[in-house]
Amino acid sequence: MHLTTKTPLALVLPLALALACGDDTTAVSETSDDTHTTTTDATETGAASLTGATTTATATTTATSDTTTTDNTTTTGDTTLGTMTGDATTGDTTTTTGDTTGTTTGDTTGTTTGDTTTTTGGVDTDTTGDTDTGGMGDLTLAALEPIGGYETGIFDDSAAEIVAYDAGSAQLFVSNGAAGAVDVLDFSDPTKPLYVDSLDVSAYGAPTSVAVRDDGLVAVAVADAVDTDPGTVVFYAAADLSEISAVTVGVLPDMVTFSPDGALAVAACEAQPDGMIDPDGSVAIIDVSGDPKALSDGDVALATFEAFNLGNIDPQIRIFPGKTVAQDVEPEYVAISADSSTAWVTLQENNALAVVDLASAAVTELVPLGFKNHSLPGMGLDPSDDDGAVEIASWPVFGMYMPDAIARFTVDGQDFLVTANEGDARDEDSRVKSVDLDPTVFPDASIQDDDKLGRLDISTLDGDIDNDGDFDRLYAYGARSMSVWSANGNLLWDSGDAFEQVTAQAFPEAFNSNNDDNTSFDGRSDNKGPEPEGAVVAELWGKSYAFVGLERIGGVMVYDVSTPAAPEFVLYENSTRDFAGDPEQGTAGDLGPEGLIVIDAADSPIGEPLLVVAFEVSGSLRVFKIIAE
Repeated sequence: MHLTTKTPLALVLPLALALACGDDTTAVSETSDDTHTTTTDATETGAASLTGATTTATATTTATSDTTTTDNTTTTGDTTLGTMTGDATTGDTTTTTGDTTGTTTGDTTGTTTGDTTTTTGGVDTDTTGDTDTGGMGDLTLAALEPIGGYETGIFDDSAAEIVAYDAGSAQLFVSNGAAGAVDVLDFSDPTKPLYVDSLDVSAYGAPTSVAVRDDGLVAVAVADAVDTDPGTVVFYAAADLSEISAVTVGVLPDMVTFSPDGALAVAACEAQPDGMIDPDGSVAIIDVSGDPKALSDGDVALATFEAFNLGNIDPQIRIFPGKTVAQDVEPEYVAISADSSTAWVTLQENNALAVVDLASAAVTELVPLGFKNHSLPGMGLDPSDDDGAVEIASWPVFGMYMPDAIARFTVDGQDFLVTANEGDARDEDSRVKSVDLDPTVFPDASIQDDDKLGRLDISTLDGDIDNDGDFDRLYAYGARSMSVWSANGNLLWDSGDAFEQVTAQAFPEAFNSNNDDNTSFDGRSDNKGPEPEGAVVAELWGKSYAFVGLERIGGVMVYDVSTPAAPEFVLYENSTRDFAGDPEQGTAGDLGPEGLIVIDAADSPIGEPLLVVAFEVSGSLRVFKIIAE
C-alpha cells in the first residue's frame, strides 16, 4: 500500500479517539557542482497537520534485572488518541552505534520557496533549548505554518543536517556534509532564505554540527578525514564569515553547543570504531570566555570515561563485549543546565546518560535509562513490516530508549530533560524469527511468524537472562517516543505509542514509511518505526513546548511540557512531505528531519517566533511560523 493522493493539509483529530492497540546517515565522498535558484512562491505539499486536545494518564516505571532492580516513577502520555496507562519497565542492558560522516567537495546549491504571513506572539530561547518568558496572556501554540524554505537539490547525502541562527547578521548556518562546508543563508526574509556563502572546513575534515553564540561567534564541529583521529572545532565570525581560530578536540565531534552563559563550547566526541581501532569517547569542553582569536588547544579540556573502566557502573548500562567502558561509550548529544555548570550527554548505544561537571571537566555519573515495556496498555508498537496493515498492539517486547537528541528546559527553577528515543544497532541485531525463544516464557511458537514478532529487529547481546542459549526477553532498538526525565535521570513521562498512533491517523496509507521511498508503507515497523531523532524545547507565551522530528515518516511532533510529569500533545505537522512525489526526483518535499531550532520573536526578522528544520535526506530547509491563539 502507498499513498497515491495528497492528504488534506489540515486534519484535526477529535478530542478522544479510541486506542488502536489490543541509522544515522553517512555522508558519502562525492563531488558536486550545482547551482543556486530561488523561488518566492511556496506550495504546501503532501500530508497532514494534526491538532487536538489531550487526555492524561499515569504509569509507574519499575526496572527489573537479574543483577539489579531500579525504580523510576513515570507519568505516561497525553495524546489526542485517548488515555494511555501503564508501566514503562527497565531491566537488562544492550548496545548500538552512532553517526558516521564523510566528505564531499563542490559547490552548494539552493532553491528558496515561501509566502509571507504574520501573527502575534513572543518567545525567547537560548542555545540549549531553555527559554525566557514574556507575558502573553493566555495564548497557546496552535499551528505551525510553513512560510519558506531552501533546497540544495542534493538527495540523500546529508546536504542539510544541523542548523543554527545568528540574530545579529540575520543568517542561518547549515551543516552540509555533501559539500564539506557550512552553508550560510541570508535569513532577513524568512520566506526566501538566500544562499550567501559557505564556510569551507574541508581542510579539517567533514562538518557534523554547528552552533552560534549570542554575539555571533560560530562554532563548527569537524570530524577528521581519518575517522579515528581527533577532530576539530573551528570558530568563525558571523559578521564577516572570517575564520577566527581552531582547536583540537576528541575523536569524531558529532555535536557542539554553547553553554547558556556563553563561556563554554561543549562537543560530544563520539569516537566510533573503525576496523580494529576503537578510540575512547569523550566530551570536549572549550573555554571561550576570553578573546576567541587567542583560542588554543590549551583552552580545551576532555572529560573522559577511563575512571569507569574498572567496572564500577550500573550493570544495566550496555557495554559491548571485549571493550572497555571508555572505548565503548559513544557520546552523541549534549544538553547544558541553566546555570551552565552541568552537561547531560546521551550515550545512545549504551542506553545511558553521562553527567558531566563542566568546571572540573569530569564525568561524574553514568545513568542507565532502562527499558520500556511494550506489553503494557498505551505502550504498544507495530512490530511487523510484513502484515500489510497498521497493527499497533501490546507485545512482550522491551524497548531500549537509546536517545539521540536531548534538550534541557526549566520549570519553576528546576531543570528537566527531553529525549528523542531513536535507537541504534551495532551489528549485533537479529530478527525475532531467527533466534531461539524460551518455550516457558514464550509458549506460543507462532509469535515468531512474520506477521507477528518474527520480523522485529532485536539485540542478540541481551535477553538470555539465564545464559542457557535461548531468549527470555526481547529487546528492541529505540522506544518510538519522546521522554521527559528529571535532572538526575529519573523517567517522569513517556509518550507511549502515541507517535505511531498519531502518524497512523494522519497517514493511514503511508504509515511507518521510510524517508527515501514513497512506496514503503509499513516498511519501518520492524525497525524503530517513525524513529524520533531531533529535539528542541522553547518557551512560548509562558509555556514550554517540545518539538521532536521523526526521521522516517517525517514531520514534527509538538507537546506542551510545562507540566513535566504530564505533557500534553499539541499537534503533528508533516504538510511539507508529498507522498505522491518522487524523492529522488526532488518532488516529494521535505524528507528526514534532523536538526531543529526555534527563533524567538525578539530575534526573528519578522517579529514572530519561527521553527526552522533541516531535512537531511531531501537536503532542504523549511521555515515554519509558530502561531498562537
